Amino acid sequence: MSELPEDLRATYDDVKGDTLYAGSPTLLNSVEWYRDGLVDKLIAKRAAPEDEPVEVEVRLIGQILAEGYWLYACGGYRGPKGALGTWATESPLHKTKASAKLGPATRPAFRGMWNPTMEGLKALMKDARAKAPRPGGNVKYGLLDDAGRVKIRHALFEPIDSDIAANNADLGPQFSIANWPCKFQAGSIALEELKKEGHYTVSPVPAYTKDGKLIPPAEYEMRLRGAVVEVRVAIVREYIFSANSDNFYSDVRAITVLETPGPPVASPGKKRSLAEAPGLKNARQRT
Repeated sequence: MSELPEDLRATYDDVKGDTLYAGSPTLLNSVEWYRDGLVDKLIAKRAAPEDEPVEVEVRLIGQILAEGYWLYACGGYRGPKGALGTWATESPLHKTKASAKLGPATRPAFRGMWNPTMEGLKALMKDARAKAPRPGGNVKYGLLDDAGRVKIRHALFEPIDSDIAANNADLGPQFSIANWPCKFQAGSIALEELKKEGHYTVSPVPAYTKDGKLIPPAEYEMRLRGAVVEVRVAIVREYIFSANSDNFYSDVRAITVLETPGPPVASPGKKRSLAEAPGLKNARQRT
């Protein structure tokens, strides 16, 4: 892969050679589905049924798309019934998940990984449904959208007495609930109520720069939207009895930025005075 810089080539080789790469032809030989409460989780294949189940992290490389980007620190929360107040069921802030969609990266080497990745994820869903004690009549929410983009998510809030909260307690003030940023006013108001209640705390997105530094929540959009990334996800199947359907989710375990987003497109027209017609300045300079 001569077009890849040395550091990206190393990541490419590492992911491509991993049996847990989403596009690996041997992925299904390395994993199995494990019933955990009401969901099926993807775990490492065990030698015997009594062996401890261990969650696996499926790996993929892609670009975080601008369309469908909700990897904000507040998940883009706009109120318990959504921005337009049209949701049938209310959803409080502490249940909000940050989410995004991944598409193929532009470099040929990374782009060549995308079709195998899509086929691998489809094979995982097919395998889960084939082995489920009660398969749904259809897949209502899959790992991919209709355009073949991978959907990822991250739970932003955890009970204050959880292991996750304890593990994140010493990350520093940028990552504390006291300084947690919200993109919209509805989120800021709901966050203040959450602080007063004291039952939940924040769970930062496990997103890292290329040199391994945890990205602060105030910088998520700037550093992640449009970035080429390696993502590690845990995969879950949930059967929805009332709808007789299956839902599949990719829960983020780590995001590593491989290439930062490009600069925003300049717009000279926005800086031009409305009193001056387009091209008028140049016309004057020629006379």
